Amino acid sequence: MAKLTQMLNTLRRSLPRPLQLNKTVKDAMPMSDEQIYACCALACHLAEQGNLVDASDILTGLSVVDPENAYVHSCLGALYMRLEERNLAIGEFLFTLSLNPRDIAASTNLAELYFEVGELKEAEKYLKQAILLDPGQQNAFGNRARALNELLKNLPVQ
Repeated sequence: MAKLTQMLNTLRRSLPRPLQLNKTVKDAMPMSDEQIYACCALACHLAEQGNLVDASDILTGLSVVDPENAYVHSCLGALYMRLEERNLAIGEFLFTLSLNPRDIAASTNLAELYFEVGELKEAEKYLKQAILLDPGQQNAFGNRARALNELLKNLPVQ
């Protein structure tokens, strides 16, 4: 019993203090960028295996812990795309781009979503943005944006 009490006391000391009014979750639960990116990689791996609920839980939690991390929001947007939650995905990608306007994955994914819902002017806007971010034509998202842009150009005028 003494060993258990000692373990509980050790655990209590390691837990963050309750949040004060001027503190954020990130202040209470500090995570390094490496830890956050490792958790994102785990969530992506889980999603690839079809474990979308756990992937969503991890990414949603990370978005609370580090709400200004564009990569977390981009990953969450990609997961929402996979879940066919278009409005949530669009919101995440728009937020990602507000944090990092040079996120080529968010621009391309957002364009694809707008294309899918028939908002072709918005799709074109984000395709052009993605293409401009990849002048050397070396990025997979940039290449996908170019392919979608060609498809958009070849659509019959309605």
